[in-house]
Amino acid sequence: MRIPAQILSVLLHPILIILYVWMILMAIDPFLFKLGDKNAKIIFLTYTFVSTLVIPVLSIFIMKMLGFVKSFEMKDSKERIGPLIVIGTLYLWMFINYKNDPGIPPVFVTFILGSVFSIFIAFFINNFSKISLHMVGMGGFFTALLLMKFLINYDSFFISVFNWFSAQVSLSFVLIVIALLSGLVGSARLYLKAHETKDLITGFIVGVAAQIIAYIIIY
Repeated sequence: MRIPAQILSVLLHPILIILYVWMILMAIDPFLFKLGDKNAKIIFLTYTFVSTLVIPVLSIFIMKMLGFVKSFEMKDSKERIGPLIVIGTLYLWMFINYKNDPGIPPVFVTFILGSVFSIFIAFFINNFSKISLHMVGMGGFFTALLLMKFLINYDSFFISVFNWFSAQVSLSFVLIVIALLSGLVGSARLYLKAHETKDLITGFIVGVAAQIIAYIIIY
């Protein structure tokens, strides 16, 4: 059971959630991101991928090499201070660059702002008590999709796999899947003894609240 728990923790790591939200938005409406020519799209994808995944992973790796982080799991709350500052700054810079870009839909900008809030709230709480960053990500993921469905009127989308399989997927079904995955992630973190129950609950609440605050501000 340990290996499946670790795999689930990696696949649903919080630094991947922004990319997952982007993929769902692209599935809902491929023309939602009005980025102009091919070069503009490549720049956007590269910048988003580097900011949300490449730099955070490299920064954690460098901190580990320098001894600031003992392991990539960062079990000690003090080990998370540096990575949270780096990731929070990257997300904030991404929000600043995207918020006035007419080619970036407000729903994506809202999620990024919510991610900024969640990171810095988690950073504050982390100074006093451990918090599950995995559940922060899952709480934000679930709430973002919930807002898309009920407040922005997104309903269903088509998925296609290598042109041999396609299906229409309801956003309600995706919400149910995300809710179930949130429970599984929480269970995995408990099984791996990475967190206590209160850490998971606090993390999920922070993720939910951050996205709601961002929605109120943007809309």
